[in-house]
Amino acid sequence: MMSEEEEEGEGEEQEKRRAGDAAAAMWGQILENVVENVLQFLTCRRDRNAASLVCRSWHRAEARTRGDVFVGNAYAVSPGRVAQRFPALRSLLLKGKPRFADFNLVPPGWGASLSPWAQSAASSASFRSLERLTLKRLSLSDADLSLLARSLPSFRDLTLLCCDGFGTPALAALAEHSKQLRVLDLIDNDLADDDEDDAVDWVSRFPAAATSLESLSFECVAFAVGFDALEALVARSPRLRRLRVNQHVSVGQLRRLLARAPLLTHLGTGSFRPAPAPPRARPRRAAVRLRRRLRLLTCLSGFRDLAPDYLPAILPVCPTSPPSI
Repeated sequence: MMSEEEEEGEGEEQEKRRAGDAAAAMWGQILENVVENVLQFLTCRRDRNAASLVCRSWHRAEARTRGDVFVGNAYAVSPGRVAQRFPALRSLLLKGKPRFADFNLVPPGWGASLSPWAQSAASSASFRSLERLTLKRLSLSDADLSLLARSLPSFRDLTLLCCDGFGTPALAALAEHSKQLRVLDLIDNDLADDDEDDAVDWVSRFPAAATSLESLSFECVAFAVGFDALEALVARSPRLRRLRVNQHVSVGQLRRLLARAPLLTHLGTGSFRPAPAPPRARPRRAAVRLRRRLRLLTCLSGFRDLAPDYLPAILPVCPTSPPSI
């Protein structure tokens, strides 16, 4: 049996041990707080990845402060794991199929579906603060994009590159339910609408009040959009800086859009020819109007259907510093 002095000594040692553990825990918490404040200034993914490998404390601090996440392979990690590790997720770039899918070397139905990620985003609290989403080479469905639009209250930016499987009903759901939408860029996508009769006038689904749109690109949409709705949307978007239209927008309609958006810096033209045959003086007048309305232009794209007589209209747009084309 232990004597009273031994018991008192052992009790003192336990008290010291507990006090030491409490001090270590407090110091560890202070260190994590300091690391979190330092990591706020790290924006490079490689630097953040390196910091997360230092120790467990740094790993936790880095995960709590990372808002921009890049997933180079949708099959490399589960959406639940992403939501668990990054509770403050604000921006997600997700890639699906490999790059050689751009050359038709991947068979149809290969995979890379957005459905698991959309369902996780709808059910996980970590995705509630998601503002920016970039999807590349993924198979989407109208239901996936509609679920994202309905489930993410802070959703603002959507960029789709080389995706397939969705159609104009998904765009209509995004326009209707994403009230704070700032960016909607559709680049080299393969929309699933087979017939123009099945296409939905998605542009008319945007809110009737002033919008927050800063970038709108729909060059890959094969069917015409309602021009009156598009013109009204541009007029309700005072912050619009990037506009890229499809080939169904004529040069006459393009001039009307430019009159509504004097602050454009990036312009993607549609069909750069008018519907009726113009008189010879028309291109010169078009050049003057373009020069007056595109004072801030830095980038020109499009010109898939170009009338040679209208090519000189591009030259005087930025006479001192030509835009990138």
